[in-house]
Amino acid sequence: MTSQNSKSNQNKINSGGLKSAIAHNNSVKPNSNLIQTLKIALPQFFDSDKKFQTDKFLAELQENNIAESRDGYKLGFVGKDYARLRTITNRLQTRNNDRSRCQTQLSQRK
Repeated sequence: MTSQNSKSNQNKINSGGLKSAIAHNNSVKPNSNLIQTLKIALPQFFDSDKKFQTDKFLAELQENNIAESRDGYKLGFVGKDYARLRTITNRLQTRNNDRSRCQTQLSQRK
C-alpha cells in the first residue's frame, strides 16, 4: 500500500513540473506517509481530531500481553555470541603472538 501511495505521489510530481513538486514538498510533512498507513491499518487508534492515541495503543499492547522490548526488533541472532567469542579469541591470540615476538627479539639481542 505504501509503495502505491509513493508512486502516485511521484506521478503527481513528475506530471506537474517543478512548481507542483515544490508545492507538494511544502504541503507534506516528514511522517505523512507513515500516518496515512497507520490510519488505514489501525483506524481505531485515531481520535476525532485525527491524532494518534498513543496511550490507547500502549494499553492495547499490554492487554494482549505484548512486550515491546521482548517482541521488538533486536540484534539477537544465533551467531552473535559466537562472533563475540571469535573476536575475543582473536584479540588474545594477537596479544600472545606479540608477547612471544617481543620475547624472541629480546632474547636475540642478549
